[in-house]
Amino acid sequence: MKTKMNSWWGTSGFSCSTLTNSKLLALFLVLGFTLCAQNAFAEDPGAPSDNGVQPEYVEGNPTCFELTGVEGLLEYRINDPGDGMWSNGEINVDIDIQPDKTFDWTVSGGVIIQSIFVKGGPAGNLYEYYADSGEITLSDGGLHSPVNHKNGNYYGLSHISFCYTPGAPDIKLTKDCTFDSVVDGEALKYNYVLTVENTGTLPLFDITVVDTTAEGVDGAGSHTYNHDGLEPGATKQFNGSFVIGQNGILNHATVTAAIEDNGPVEVDDMASWDCPSQEIPGSLSLEKDCNVVVVLNDNLDYGLQVNYSGEVCNTSAVTMLDVEVEDVVGGNIIATHDIGTLTPAGTMGACAEFQGSYVPVPGDGELGDEGQAGFYVRAFSDTVEASGVTFFGLPVDAMPADAECTLCPQCVDMEMCPAPASAINLE
Repeated sequence: MKTKMNSWWGTSGFSCSTLTNSKLLALFLVLGFTLCAQNAFAEDPGAPSDNGVQPEYVEGNPTCFELTGVEGLLEYRINDPGDGMWSNGEINVDIDIQPDKTFDWTVSGGVIIQSIFVKGGPAGNLYEYYADSGEITLSDGGLHSPVNHKNGNYYGLSHISFCYTPGAPDIKLTKDCTFDSVVDGEALKYNYVLTVENTGTLPLFDITVVDTTAEGVDGAGSHTYNHDGLEPGATKQFNGSFVIGQNGILNHATVTAAIEDNGPVEVDDMASWDCPSQEIPGSLSLEKDCNVVVVLNDNLDYGLQVNYSGEVCNTSAVTMLDVEVEDVVGGNIIATHDIGTLTPAGTMGACAEFQGSYVPVPGDGELGDEGQAGFYVRAFSDTVEASGVTFFGLPVDAMPADAECTLCPQCVDMEMCPAPASAINLE
């Protein structure tokens, strides 16, 4: 027996004395690669979430603070999670679990999700949200536990820990718009006040306020305002004005802010306010003169002709359009003068002259009885009336202007002249 044993050890291919260094190296490499492959596969966190957040594989069952070290961090742990709404009174989470063991989540309740730890099997996946991106995330999908190396599927969900900080940013924008004045007769100046308030529980930074309506009128960033920051509960006002060629407008403004200096926009708001339309009165003034002359009529006989002239003026701050002057005799319109546009009072083009002539026609009781001596013929009233529309559409009528036209061109003997029209008013 002893001899046989010696013979076996001396002839076996597996003898330690015959195992070369190269064979040992090859064996160790094979074993090493196998163990590394198994270890890498066992620590596979799997695919990223729908928002592109790549999970980190974490051994054991750490708490949120152990995972992140964020001061003031709170943890809402949901054991044996299922579909539906979950809440701890401060944070509300809606969870929707898919057949492949992934889940979608949506959060509300005024908190900032710092990270989420998804436990399954011997380890879990850590999804970093705010710490990595600096952006507030309110929902995501496709989260899961690590990959089970035995079957290539995700482990079942043991628990989900939402790691969050209390409080949330919020901002409010209010606006007031008031009328200021008429500009150049065809535009209105409006003043506005934009008030920004930090209505959240976190400080705000890089605040940008834009009166978008005024910016659209003037442009060039003349109605964009920047402010470094606002503490919770603090307010800031911004004042401006703009000129627009219409009466009244619905004005809009926006505000954006970050929750860290030079960070991304996290909160925004908009406000609208009616810049009120105005009853902007226009006014016209009229002057009228007339004189009577003797002319040859169409029958080559001598007759009377009334020549009149006058001036109409815009006495208001608003441009007047479609101005007309009508000459009225005996209740009848005998001539219409289209004046057109009159610029605001005090400017060149605020007044316009008009003139005309006509042959008076005797009417009942107007020029006296037939055969009555000329010096007993009474004077009659020649009236002009003016009307127009303001640039903003408000109709305007002027006070009529009267001219008393006597039919006696000249009267040398004052005792022979007709009585003044004031003494024998025909109207």
